[in-house]
Amino acid sequence: MTYTPYSPDVFPIFIYYIILIVLSVIVTIMMFRKYIERKTKATLYMSLAYLASTIALIMVTIGLAEAIITLFFKEIYRFTFPFGYALLTGAGMFLLFCAREVTESSKFKYSSIVLILIGFIVIILLFLPTNWWGVPQKDYQDELSTRLVVTIILVLYNLIIYEVMARMYYRAKRKTSDPVASFGFKLLFYSMICPMIFLLFVIIDTAFIIFANHPGYTIFMYIAWFFLMAFFVLSYLALIMPKWVKKRIN
Repeated sequence: MTYTPYSPDVFPIFIYYIILIVLSVIVTIMMFRKYIERKTKATLYMSLAYLASTIALIMVTIGLAEAIITLFFKEIYRFTFPFGYALLTGAGMFLLFCAREVTESSKFKYSSIVLILIGFIVIILLFLPTNWWGVPQKDYQDELSTRLVVTIILVLYNLIIYEVMARMYYRAKRKTSDPVASFGFKLLFYSMICPMIFLLFVIIDTAFIIFANHPGYTIFMYIAWFFLMAFFVLSYLALIMPKWVKKRIN
């Protein structure tokens, strides 16, 4: 089996990932501090979602570091790629619990359990050997490839999760008369839109790999991770609601 050669064009996104890691670690620490102060389930679930997303970003960066050092996308990259997406799926599961706590939705209790069970199936699919993560196309030219199908399933599953949560936060915003709470739900609504955009750009990047024989990490991947970072910022401001934000609302 051969390896996909490393392209110098990928190096800028490696630097980009390091910057995102620093920012995500800072926000994750701040969220865990708030959980220690408040001891609420919502901040716990959001903290765990942040932690999973941060680890996912670190794992993907480690895979890229291997490629930069060895000049090939090798075994570490092939593991960290699906593992990173599995962690992002896990982050979505924690966000489901957080949404249920914040909106106090009893109707969402059983449907969230079903969505989480489906999420575990999606995670298993991510590790199918027929996905050929990081493997050159010529090595599986005549073999079964499930990469595009699994990527679409991953995206569709997460789109459903974030669409459901966005709808919940939008309804909660309309029901409350408190301007601070209303603004918080509004930020949470926008924060749920960000991962949806992230996933759409990821599948565009994957399409370039499969149909255009592109090495990957197109400009769309840069845009994708920007929106994931926007999710961090918006959801943090919504749940923590710093004093300067409350003062500006009032």
